[in-house]
Amino acid sequence: MPKIERSTSVTSTPKAQSVSRAGVAAPVAAPTKGTVTEYAGQAAPPKDLVPKGATLSRSASPSALWGDAPKQVNLDPEAFAALAPAEQEKLVEAAKAERAELGGEIVNRVEVLDRRWNHSRLSTRTEALREYQEHSRGRLDGRSRRKLDGLVVRSEESQRRINELRVKIDALPKTPESKKAQVELRTQLARELRRARDEQSKAVKEATAVVDGAGLKVDRLAVTEQIIDPSAPAQGSGGSLLDKVVRFLKLEWFFDAIGVTLQSATQTFAQQVQKRGEKIAEESKAKLDELRTREQQKQAQVQAEVVATSDAIQADVLARARAAMK
Repeated sequence: MPKIERSTSVTSTPKAQSVSRAGVAAPVAAPTKGTVTEYAGQAAPPKDLVPKGATLSRSASPSALWGDAPKQVNLDPEAFAALAPAEQEKLVEAAKAERAELGGEIVNRVEVLDRRWNHSRLSTRTEALREYQEHSRGRLDGRSRRKLDGLVVRSEESQRRINELRVKIDALPKTPESKKAQVELRTQLARELRRARDEQSKAVKEATAVVDGAGLKVDRLAVTEQIIDPSAPAQGSGGSLLDKVVRFLKLEWFFDAIGVTLQSATQTFAQQVQKRGEKIAEESKAKLDELRTREQQKQAQVQAEVVATSDAIQADVLARARAAMK
């Protein structure tokens, strides 16, 4: 039975992003420029061997595969500030619940994609790294981007060499007599093929380490999810890893924004309390001063009455003493 392998293309320039995974190509010499296509074997399979059913990823509904998209919280800080305190509390709780759910989904999806990455073909990983290199502006610094580009180019060159060696190996005669006569040549080609694969593997691992070492592993997997897993939801559908990461970051921004709003409201309330306290203190002081004035007036009145009474008594005593002397 002829050898059957899926064909995959890897872009060699930042502008080229097309990927061909369908069909099986006849053996041709690897191109020197343009796209780098993985060697696809000898011939296409007979039509009666092509499956007529549909894969689960194509036949199942997106909601069955990935779940229904949850209702998202309104993340407009101005709208939040206009709500009543009770409604604000409900919205904050809903936003916290959405963030927690998204966080769990992101962690689980990253674990799945990381496993798929480690088991993907080197050509697939090279394609994904080239895709990320093209979208790494603003993420990776200039030095890291240049290093990543150099490693991706090395991997693409290794893929071309692998394609060329496979073509040469397939072109060798297949008769038992010729195989015995070409043992040394076949051994040499096999060694060169192994060296090319090792070189590509080394370049891919170093390129991956450049991105992950910058703390961008989740970003790398999110940007290249559809290459690593062709059945993944499309970007912009709300179900892709990149969409989830973007939504999670928006929630973080929302909490920062309303945190400022709440802090401002708290400061305003504190100022109002302080002003109210100052007003109460002023009113209390005024009342206290009034009470003291009244008390002083009352004491003065009592003293005046006492003095008047004392003077009256003294006058009466003097009057009686004078009358007795007569």
